[in-house]
Amino acid sequence: MIRPAHVWIAFSAYIAVALATMAWVSSTARHYETANQEARAREQLEDRVRLALWRMDSAVTPILARESARPYFHYRALYPAQQAYTQLFAKIGEGEVQVPSPLLTIEPAFLRLHFSFDGNGELTSPQVPTGNSLDVAEMRHVSSERVRTYRERLDEFAARVSANAIRDVLRDFPTPAAMACVPLLPLDVETAKQPEPQRVAMTEQKERGRSEWIARNNFQTEVITDNRSLPSVDEGRMRPVWIGDELLFVRTVSIGSDTLLQGAWVDWDELREWLRTSVVELFPDVVLTPSIPDEESVDRQLASLPVLVEPGSTESVAPLPPSAIRLSLGAAWACFLIASLAVALLLHGAVALSERRGAFASSVTHELRTPLTTFRMYTEMLSEGMVPDPKKRDEYLATLRQEADRLGHLVENVLTYSRLERGSSGRQLEAVTIDALLARIRDRIEERARQTGMQIVVDDRRAVPDASLDVDPSAVEQIVFNLVDNACKYAATADDRRIHLVVEDGAGHVRITVRDHGDGIEKADERHLFRPFRKGKRHRSMHVPGIGLGLALSRQLARTMRGDLGYERSDRGASFVLELPTAAR
Repeated sequence: MIRPAHVWIAFSAYIAVALATMAWVSSTARHYETANQEARAREQLEDRVRLALWRMDSAVTPILARESARPYFHYRALYPAQQAYTQLFAKIGEGEVQVPSPLLTIEPAFLRLHFSFDGNGELTSPQVPTGNSLDVAEMRHVSSERVRTYRERLDEFAARVSANAIRDVLRDFPTPAAMACVPLLPLDVETAKQPEPQRVAMTEQKERGRSEWIARNNFQTEVITDNRSLPSVDEGRMRPVWIGDELLFVRTVSIGSDTLLQGAWVDWDELREWLRTSVVELFPDVVLTPSIPDEESVDRQLASLPVLVEPGSTESVAPLPPSAIRLSLGAAWACFLIASLAVALLLHGAVALSERRGAFASSVTHELRTPLTTFRMYTEMLSEGMVPDPKKRDEYLATLRQEADRLGHLVENVLTYSRLERGSSGRQLEAVTIDALLARIRDRIEERARQTGMQIVVDDRRAVPDASLDVDPSAVEQIVFNLVDNACKYAATADDRRIHLVVEDGAGHVRITVRDHGDGIEKADERHLFRPFRKGKRHRSMHVPGIGLGLALSRQLARTMRGDLGYERSDRGASFVLELPTAAR
């Protein structure tokens, strides 16, 4: 016999080892899966960042190209037409024709002011005419309000920016060629904490960002092509620089031995809002902050402007689909749980089977011992002539007969239950009338009731007396006899000694109810009523003979005939209902 304690201890140890293994595998897999998910999310984010950088650089490049293409003489309110490409800053002679600068009348978007510093640091603006230039401006319908506005801006600009500050910034301004030659900086702390694959991926991401920045800068250089300078005039490339909090477009212009600083004062607030609008569907909360291009954050910087792009909230980035690792882990855990449940059910079934076999052997051995002991004692007394009284002899013989019937009934139930457990009932169904069926079993159940001083009362309530059943008659006889036998054993002390056998019609079946007037069945025992080798607490205390197999066997027999056996609660006594299908007509 299998010891349940040993089985469950072994099963618990198996579950503990399996759980520990699965937990370790899951933890390791989840670690790498999380790192992979983070790398994929970072790559997706960087792709969107690069798209946003390309958009903003592409938007700013035409503005820079337009300012770079502007001739150097446009930075004078009036310039001599004949000297425009020769000696613009030479002294204007009398009678020379002067042409107004286009900047005198137009208002370029995102630019607050155009300015020019000469070699001595003197600041002028083509939008702030003076002297006779002011008269020409009035002739060109330039309002005094406009001139006053630009004069105020010029004064404000002069207070914030100096020529020397611009020269210092231009001297240290990094070039794409220099950026390409600088090796990558050491990894930051967060990057160094990552596993080797992620460190490599993040390093490659930084290198790709630097290459992107150089490519965008080269694209800008190709767009801003300078091919107008004469041998005596060298117009440098327009560069965006920060002087304090002010963003400027600045270039150097060399005319002979003179060097000028020309450029435009950018309206950064307006330009920043315009750039944010161009990428709002990518990053609704994008932040643009001033910066100087450097290797550490070049992958988030514009090539056209010294501006750092911070994506802000990344909730708009589409979530990544579940990875194969997560799905595999889920499937593995599901298989593990199903396998563990299957093993637990198998062990439970094996233990239950072992317990049933033990209970069966114990019950059958106990029930066989009593009639065998009676047989031995009485047969010895009769064979040795120890019972001379004929009346006493007849009484002993009747007792032997009762014990033989009891033993035969026990063996019949055990053999039938064994066949049903193996799944081979070996029974053939046949059409038989209810009257014939009752006539077949009536003598046997009345004899059993008479042995305990009880009476069978048949109550036939059928509306169709000639109805027939499609059943196995011997199985029905065994079921009804088991129910009557239980009533005789458990209701033997009842005041009302009747056992009612009620037959009535149903929808497609016939109900046969066996009801007694005993103490009935306790509510706590009802759920175990049809389990094999189980008795109620009250019945166990009464020491009633039997192995607790009758009801379980009777229900199985009923179901093999497409019927059923159930318990019907009543105010007094026990009531069992056997439902049998009627034969098709």
